[in-house]
Amino acid sequence: QLFNSNLNESVSFLQHAVALQDPEAEILYGFLLTVWKQPRNAFISFLNAFRHGNNTHAAREIADCYRKSYGCEFDLYRFKLFAEIAFEHGDPEVCALLGSVYREGKILAKDLEKAEKYFKIGVERGNEACRKALDEMGNWKKTER
Repeated sequence: QLFNSNLNESVSFLQHAVALQDPEAEILYGFLLTVWKQPRNAFISFLNAFRHGNNTHAAREIADCYRKSYGCEFDLYRFKLFAEIAFEHGDPEVCALLGSVYREGKILAKDLEKAEKYFKIGVERGNEACRKALDEMGNWKKTER
């Protein structure tokens, strides 16, 4: 009972902050909508966060939505556009996203040099997933020889 009461109050507070166009609240609300399996509304919340000033985090989430067709149509051009915005603003997590996309070669041509470049930059920015990916790539390079 107490948990539900506090949860309802928290969601109400978050919705109020979203109504005031707080970009951080819009990001959090987008994640909440993702948990509630409302992809279109989550995507719109991320777009609103981007519009209202949270360029880095929102851009990464929007790029990921375009990549996964989550709440929107798949759009390679917009994926790259928003991923590059997040990258240019120093987002460490988008490095893992871009590196993975180039390593896998499913939506962009496979390019291990670009993948390695993004992973290395991600490591410089403190992303542990990029460090693990580089370790894996090192193992792949050894087996390819």
